[in-house]
Amino acid sequence: MDGCSSGVRWLAAIRRDALIAVLAAVLGGCLPACAATRSNAGRPAAQVTGAQCDRPGVAGANVVARTRFNVSLPSFGEVCFLARRHRADPAQHEADVIGFELWRNGVLAYTLPTPPRYLWNELCDKIRAVAFSHHGGKADIIVLGSCTTAGPEELSQPLIFSSQSGGFRFDGDLSEASMGLGTIKQVQGKIRMLRQGMR
Repeated sequence: MDGCSSGVRWLAAIRRDALIAVLAAVLGGCLPACAATRSNAGRPAAQVTGAQCDRPGVAGANVVARTRFNVSLPSFGEVCFLARRHRADPAQHEADVIGFELWRNGVLAYTLPTPPRYLWNELCDKIRAVAFSHHGGKADIIVLGSCTTAGPEELSQPLIFSSQSGGFRFDGDLSEASMGLGTIKQVQGKIRMLRQGMR
């Protein structure tokens, strides 16, 4: 057991080739290479919890496959995080877009802010990984999305939501700076580097 072994550390990832959900959770340990960031207070950022996602009322309509995660977050406690495809209204010339929600006791508790369209739009139709991490008493929700481009390769688009009083804000600066990074570990490293530079 190493120095990262305090509390529950977990990372939910979706393998790109097979789109198989992989949930790594270690009680009293840590993920390989400390993929979940450490809490300054020695507490885990996001704990694997009971079954909020299994509660009656957590609607399954248009939920993106393999994106429902039971998690404990500051200010919210135990919730179900999920990604939902919001269907477009063709009459309004809208397109489908994926949004993110927190559910508690079968009721929608919070909708995360919608990122600007230049970063997240109808061309971003895959979720490759989701992670929850903690820094200085606050939490981040990191969504690693994938967007179709004009070329043969897809563009990795991390979305970073940082906790604030009463909810989360979309951090456009960190999300833009992390564009193209292909793993949660790379995104977390970029976030740490940028935040240290702001001090």
